[in-house]
Amino acid sequence: MSELGTALKQARQEKGMTLEDIESKTKIQKRYLQSIEEGEFDQLPGNFYTRAFIKNYAETVGLDPNVLLNEYGHEIPKSSQEPSQVILPSRTRQSAGLSFKSAKRRQTDSQFNSLLPKIIIIVVLLLILIGIWLLAQHFKSSDKSAVTNHTSPDVVYKKDENNSGKSAADEKKQKDQKAKSETKDNKKDQKSKKDKAHEKQHLSMDKSQGNTSYFTLSGTNKFNVEISAKPKKQTWIEARDGGQSGKKFAYGIAQNGSKENKFKFDASNTEKLYIKAGNAPDTEIKVNGKTLELPNKSTTTQTIYITFKKA
Repeated sequence: MSELGTALKQARQEKGMTLEDIESKTKIQKRYLQSIEEGEFDQLPGNFYTRAFIKNYAETVGLDPNVLLNEYGHEIPKSSQEPSQVILPSRTRQSAGLSFKSAKRRQTDSQFNSLLPKIIIIVVLLLILIGIWLLAQHFKSSDKSAVTNHTSPDVVYKKDENNSGKSAADEKKQKDQKAKSETKDNKKDQKSKKDKAHEKQHLSMDKSQGNTSYFTLSGTNKFNVEISAKPKKQTWIEARDGGQSGKKFAYGIAQNGSKENKFKFDASNTEKLYIKAGNAPDTEIKVNGKTLELPNKSTTTQTIYITFKKA
């Protein structure tokens, strides 16, 4: 076990947290967390993710990641490349794929078996509720038939003071139609306001230098951000207020596959947003529902700054 792993494990235990708790908060798999604590960094998916995982783990247990990395950085492999995904030898991929499929199939069977009694109970309850509903409809229909067979009394209409001759039913119908008309007009006005607000919004790129791009958002008072991965892809995401040391909005892996994970946050009180994508070609960023087009699609790691000029 390494000194770095020991420090992280001790901090976790002092907070009374388990590896499952850390996994839930960081979205990092438990086996990777165990490898970090035991100093087996070669079991992690690449040097870039090693430092990112350690930084996220440290923040979760209340340690300063920068101090930790400076003190024990010699234990961590040097990051010569920031890969978007781990490339395994063909035989290793095949055996790992078979093992994963087998384990997943066993897990699915176990989950189905545990859920089967609950499913049966739910189906039985639904059948009972349907039976009750059918009986209620039958009795309701019988009551209506009995009422129809009796002689209907004369309908008495109440005239207003001006002897208009309109019935209470006619007046109610007119009120309902007026209310529907007003509701329809209100919806049109709201839609028109939203369309105008969307037309005023302007998101433009100011400049791009290497793997860093600068954008400006103006004409709106909202700054809602959604970051996700493309289908069957994953990407490492970091988003902060102002820069690398600012308030954290998002930190972790976004993926879109059998298990979907994406980041959504409101940056309306931020003057400048910092975003770093570990796998930019497979990253999708939306600002107020509008897709942000990255200029350097061939560059794996990209840094984006968005200056917000609130309307």
